[in-house]
Amino acid sequence: MIALPRPFRAAALLLAVTGVVPLITSGCEVLEAVLRAGVSGTISVPAASSAATRQPLDPGLAGIRRAVAAAAARDKAPLDATARRRVPGQGAGAAPRKERVERFRAGEVVLRTHEPMRERKAELSRALSASLGDRVVVDVRLCGTDWRCLADLRTPDGKPLDAAATTAAVAALATSPLVKFAEKNLILSPSAVFPSDEYFTFQWHYAAIDLPAAWDITTGSDDVVAAVIDTGILLDHPDLQGRIIGGADLIDDTGVANDGDGRDDDGDDAGDNSCGGGCHSHHGSHVAGTMGAATDNGIMVSGVTWAGGLLAVRVLGEGGGSLADIADGLTWAVGGDVDGVARNGRPADVLNMSLGGVGNSAIMNEAVADATAAGALVLVAAGNEDDDASGYTPANAPASITIAAVGNGAGGTPEKASYSNYGDRVDVAGPGGEQAIDNDGDGNGDGVLSTVGDFVSFYQGTSMATPHVAGVAMLMKSVNPGLTQDDARSILTTTADPIDCAAGCGSGQINAYAAVAAAAGETAGGLTTAGVRVGRGVTTATLTFKNRGEAAVDARFVVGGADRDRVTVEPASARIPAGDRVSVTATITRNDAGDDQGSVLVTAVSDAGEAEARLDWTSDASANVDNVTVGAVLIKEDGDFAVAATTTTSALEGYAYVLDDLDEGEYLIVGLLDADNNGSFDDPVDGTGYYVAPAPDGSACSATGCGHIQLLLGELYESANFLVAPGFTGGDEVGGGGDGAVGAPCVDGGDCDDGLYCEAGFAGGYCTTDCHNIAACPSGSTCFALIDSDDQICFQDCVTDADCGRADYVCDVVGVGSCIPG
Repeated sequence: MIALPRPFRAAALLLAVTGVVPLITSGCEVLEAVLRAGVSGTISVPAASSAATRQPLDPGLAGIRRAVAAAAARDKAPLDATARRRVPGQGAGAAPRKERVERFRAGEVVLRTHEPMRERKAELSRALSASLGDRVVVDVRLCGTDWRCLADLRTPDGKPLDAAATTAAVAALATSPLVKFAEKNLILSPSAVFPSDEYFTFQWHYAAIDLPAAWDITTGSDDVVAAVIDTGILLDHPDLQGRIIGGADLIDDTGVANDGDGRDDDGDDAGDNSCGGGCHSHHGSHVAGTMGAATDNGIMVSGVTWAGGLLAVRVLGEGGGSLADIADGLTWAVGGDVDGVARNGRPADVLNMSLGGVGNSAIMNEAVADATAAGALVLVAAGNEDDDASGYTPANAPASITIAAVGNGAGGTPEKASYSNYGDRVDVAGPGGEQAIDNDGDGNGDGVLSTVGDFVSFYQGTSMATPHVAGVAMLMKSVNPGLTQDDARSILTTTADPIDCAAGCGSGQINAYAAVAAAAGETAGGLTTAGVRVGRGVTTATLTFKNRGEAAVDARFVVGGADRDRVTVEPASARIPAGDRVSVTATITRNDAGDDQGSVLVTAVSDAGEAEARLDWTSDASANVDNVTVGAVLIKEDGDFAVAATTTTSALEGYAYVLDDLDEGEYLIVGLLDADNNGSFDDPVDGTGYYVAPAPDGSACSATGCGHIQLLLGELYESANFLVAPGFTGGDEVGGGGDGAVGAPCVDGGDCDDGLYCEAGFAGGYCTTDCHNIAACPSGSTCFALIDSDDQICFQDCVTDADCGRADYVCDVVGVGSCIPG
């Protein structure tokens, strides 16, 4: 057994769930007078209801799936030296649905005064303390503007007030003539349920808003700057470098900041431990990638904008972020003076706020209004509670443009996402995704694909919808720099497309082409369309062509490309009325297994112009599932672990599970999904998830070890519900084939690339490098821990034996394996 440092245990514990102990059926009864411990719950999977899926899919889950397969197969390895466990990336657990609970920092109050007080903090402190009869000591210590300050609330003997006393003190201060507002320092959190250009065809959410047509007008301008007010941005992410022009860390509490200090001028994402100790959401980086990943550079994903600067404004850390920090983040972003950080020399034109929490805040409302008054466009997530957005801040800020989320309409009318907030406060909607649904059958859940870690992943949420709108706002500012918040709201709402949202999602889903055209003073005309990607076995696809003009258009549909002889379209021609659309059915001739690949362009040709839709078909299995394996992993005192029990569940049981007859102790509850039903958990589309218990106040837990639960003798731990969603295939994974790369033959280190050494213990030598503490391996290789050894090294990835390029080496797992001596 390999003992990893605490921050990595949550991921490492997922390595050995299957094939370790006898199966326990999910239908067994748990006796009322049970003498041992047990746990029960329900898994959310693509074949089940998606209503409960509120979680993101972390990129590390793909590595964990492969680790499970490698651990199960390790006894079959031909040589002891190659028996190994894959070292996973940082896997994310699935947080439970958040309840409507107002969270705030006890012992703090946010004040808005009538007169400038930044230079008179001591005087204000004495006056406010006196107004409370000196029963509470008010210490004004941190100002975001001359009029808005954060104060500590303590007892006369110096102890911070508890939550109840804080509520009472703030209520009393709110009546003081010395202040305009006094509010609890609310804790807000990312709006997402956590679930390249190389992968542009996986980004269905861009075609859904007619973004390619908008790019014909503009791809953005370097004169436009946007602020991502979030968890910070990973400054070294390979697909974000070059777009980030500055930032600041506005988190005052060092425990929340997770970087060893308080406020500073570094907007890098130091982590939020949102899925357990050492496991981070990289929420702000995902948001930033949608707004402005480096585009047309041949790697990873595309952003809504191709040009323009991004500011990393870090206000969310471990457990979320406080009202004071977030309000100061807005002030800093638009060029205001804020205590603890240098002034922003390039005020933002667009602000994205993919965050929120229960409550109403005059402080937040004023901060948003001040930002719009400074000329910025402020876009805010509606929230993910399937509730009226009017009860959540900053979604309910009167000056904000508030964004709901829709799923993938797959060429049809999109529906409100199951989790999205709604109501009169919502202005428009954007693509937020539904990770547990695969409407287009491309083998991936319909999440939003963007940048996290050092790669990409699907997430879902209004947090993902909002940066689509913010990115479009950047494009609008590129063609109309003088655009105001009211102008933007009017254009976005009047150019939106219809959606299915009975509860009220504003004017519909944004249309990037129509909005950018309107901002430029043009009329959106001609034809637009969207690309489609389908997976294994799918032989038909629906392509939608829209007529944005004011007159009917006669169009004919032409198939082009190397695979054109394999595709027919119906109808071959059609009249498209003004402002209407037509659906064209493409029929694909596939091999008997339906696992071939190909691509064509279907072009609508008319007197009003042309529009090209790209149709791809792949070998990826559709994201469906029959069975889920659930395991109870016992965490030992020394950090090691043991699989105590496993069971299977399926749609027949409503994906409910019970694991009983367990010893008392600390456990991790893990789910494994065989999405393509081939008996292996090692395929890219397969998934992994684990249960994360809520914090005592009902909010999502984010501290170290949140994935661990305590099971007690004689008790059944109930409602351990979590999401297991399919993964991102990312296309074929073919590793290096020699020439000094990982896996190449060698005599000594001189035969290997820089940074690699020759492992002489492998037949013929093996170029590799150490990868302790989950350090990244070179492209085309993956980190494994050798069994019965402390070594962790990189192995060459492979799909078939031929990829190893060596007669004495084989690919241990066909499809997604590693080259090992055979």
